[in-house]
Amino acid sequence: MTDYHLLKSGHKEFFPYWNQENIISIGWEDASKLVYEGAPDSDVREVCEKYHQSPGYILNVLKCFAGRSGGDRTPMSEGDIVIVDGQKDIRGESVIRGIAEIGEIKKWDTRIDDEFPHLLYREVEWCYNDGPVAKKELSTKFQMGGSASTHLPSTIQEWNPDGDAHTALQELVEDLKDAPLIQPKTYDFEFSERVIQEHIADHPEQFQEDLEISSGKIEQEYRTKSGDFADFVVLPSGEEITVAETKIDAAGPKAAKQLREYIEDLQAEHDGHVRGVLIAEEFYDYEGIEDEIGDHDITLHRYHVTLDYEQVQMD
Repeated sequence: MTDYHLLKSGHKEFFPYWNQENIISIGWEDASKLVYEGAPDSDVREVCEKYHQSPGYILNVLKCFAGRSGGDRTPMSEGDIVIVDGQKDIRGESVIRGIAEIGEIKKWDTRIDDEFPHLLYREVEWCYNDGPVAKKELSTKFQMGGSASTHLPSTIQEWNPDGDAHTALQELVEDLKDAPLIQPKTYDFEFSERVIQEHIADHPEQFQEDLEISSGKIEQEYRTKSGDFADFVVLPSGEEITVAETKIDAAGPKAAKQLREYIEDLQAEHDGHVRGVLIAEEFYDYEGIEDEIGDHDITLHRYHVTLDYEQVQMD
């Protein structure tokens, strides 16, 4: 019998390493050694006192991962399926990282890396590992409160969808394949769309030169006759008009459609060619974007968010 489990991807978000090495793993290394060796629960609980979580909780999670009976958790077994939840939200969204069939329990004798403090692991075969996908992009049944919810507040829990679990898993995999990917940030600080817009407004010459936009008057929050507001419209002395739309994170077909509609509004208001510029940190679903663009003159531009550091020499 196949059991299905939800698993968080490590307290530091270890999924990239799991994906690279085709494993899943679990922490609390000193306690995990004892569980793997079959030590008495009392010994494991004593070791767990040094961790900042309930010893009973840690013991039960480790026994579940190691495939040992105990508590109310269904032990993992070779051939079971694990749905990997992201440990950290990405762009404020709860995500699924991957789905795998798991192998037998194994243990490293010592840490294989100082940054990877796990000893217990299982080799896996990935059924899906092209994430992350925001759960809000999935069918309602897979969201919090749904009949096959993938909500996971703790480290491990059994996945019990209504009806046939195998069928539900197949539906989940198809949902994940069809959903747009969510791109992790490359920085750890808060950043807003307003920063991009202010940079454009404060550096119009750089903006126009970098994006090869004809020099002209830039109007921010340009209101079209339909009542919509385009982020920027460049009205040059010549005949070409450029409308620019900025997005704080990943842009997809919806953003392309929004820009296309601005272009169509401007074409109805002005003579001459109207081109569009979609500016975002990343893009997804290029096929969908191309469908929305159609015959319109729209180009995509990626911006980069960086912090540069320079040592200051004191004479």
